Formats: sequence, structure tokens, C-alpha cells
Amino acid sequence: MRIAMLGIGVLACAVPQGERVEVEANELGVREIQINRFEQAGDRIFELRGFDEAGSEVAMIRERIGFIDDLYAGEHGLELDLSIAGDHQRAVTREVSMFRLDLAQLDNPATRAFLALPQVHTALETAHVEVVATATSETPYYVVGCYNYMMQTSPLAQQCCYQYGGAQQGTRFYSGPLDKIVFRVLNPFWQSNGGRCKAADGYSSCGGTGCYYGPLAFHPAQFWNPPAAPGYWRIETQTDDTPAVYKWCQPAAYGVPVSPMFANVNGTGGVGLGCCGNGAGVCGPGWQDCNACGGNTAAAKSYWDY
Repeated sequence: MRIAMLGIGVLACAVPQGERVEVEANELGVREIQINRFEQAGDRIFELRGFDEAGSEVAMIRERIGFIDDLYAGEHGLELDLSIAGDHQRAVTREVSMFRLDLAQLDNPATRAFLALPQVHTALETAHVEVVATATSETPYYVVGCYNYMMQTSPLAQQCCYQYGGAQQGTRFYSGPLDKIVFRVLNPFWQSNGGRCKAADGYSSCGGTGCYYGPLAFHPAQFWNPPAAPGYWRIETQTDDTPAVYKWCQPAAYGVPVSPMFANVNGTGGVGLGCCGNGAGVCGPGWQDCNACGGNTAAAKSYWDY
């Protein structure tokens, strides 16, 4: 199935707080959605719930911004939980200003179809979640193994897949130390301006963690739980049915052990690099001194590491 990119600003009308709003007919049978925002123990919570005709909850998306226990050893960040028609997906990230939800991460058709509903998409925009779909005829993806210059020297990027050419080009791989599938979006302008330490538009100057794209030209990593069932999985090439050339990287579950499709990659990019607070670009080992450019903070020097 091919779904066009769902960009911010497609629909102007937001879903009211606490109210149930009807949605268009869909294969999941969701008739209404409801959103709620509240604070709990200092965390900011956003919830979107989907109800069927009988009033039963069949879908729930929950975003929490606060202290995340399994974001490395525990850090401030964003947690996104999706529970839709029995399918559960979870991701954490340091980036709290915008979460780009790549449908290529999700292999459940019902989950993808629910997220593509215009009313759901509009509600998620209010929580700064941007839904980005798989390849289209206008923006096809192509897939290769990761290049070492894109990756850090450690940890080892296992089963490293690079999708490019589409709206959400980037790398997807497995981190053994964290037991997470890691996804990073590459600055679309990296070939023209290097892409390092740039704002969310890909080319404007920025400082410190105010930069969206970091020292290696990628946005802060998203850490996804691997598929829980049926017990085996790998990162592989997923192909659209028409035409077959449109591909992207996606984790896929199996009932039996399977061989990896992509190789492990040791990168050449530094660990602990930062973006200068004064907007002067990358700082850290092999670059300018972070002390001299306002980038010498723990957050600024590890924000983009995985």
C-alpha cells in the first residue's frame, strides 16, 4: 500500500480537547476519536483514543514528555506509545519539539491505516507529531547498506539500512547495548551544505540543542522497541507493489530464525560531538573546542549520539 506524505498544515481544524469527533470510514472500524492533554507527576501527556461503533476503545496513541527511564540510563525526553488493534509499538527520543513518525517503522496495516486518517493526522499535529508515509511515485525511496561516514565509531550499528530519495531519508539499525532499533533522519540538504548543525528547515543556522540536525547531519535518534512476537525479526527491504523499485527499510517479524539482510557497520563519525551554542557549527574531538564556542554542556555534546 502506498500512502502520500502527510505534512504539517494539511488540515486547519484541530480536534477539541476531551470531545469525541467522528472520522471517515476505515478498515479498523474506528467511528470516533478523542484527545486529552494533562500533566501527571510533572510529565506532559497527550492521548488520542479511537472508539468503534459500540464505544469500545480500539486504538490509543500516548505521548509523554518527561524523564524516560530507558532513554540510555535515564534522561529527559519524549516517549511515544501506539496501541492499535492489538499491535503495540513504542519509541523514545531526546527530541521533544517534533517527532517525525515514519510509517516505514510500522509493519501492521491497521496501525498504518489508522495513522493515515485525516482526523488522526490533524490531532497528532497539535502534539507536534508529523506523520510521514512510505514511498510514493513522486518521492520514491531506494535502499542500500549504511555508509560508514554516516555512523559513529561506536556502538556497532547492526543490520544497518539506509533509505534515501524520499521524504524521510535516513538510517535504521539495531543497537545491541540498548536492545533498540534506532532510526535517524538525514538532513535533506546535506549534499549541498553539509547538513551539520542546522535548524529543522535543513539550512538555517542554530546553536546547541536548538539545532535539529546535529554534528553528523542527522536528527536526534529515535529508539524503537524491536518486534516482540513471534520471537525473531530482522531489518529488511520493504517494497511497494507498484512499481517494485520503491523500497524502504523496515523491521519485520518472523516465526523462525532468519539471516540478516544488511551488514553491521563500524562508522567513522565521532562520539560526543556537539553543536556550538554561538552557531559556529560542529565542536568536539577533531573539530573546534566546544569551550570556545558555547557548546560545552553535557546535553549539547551527547544529544545526537546513539
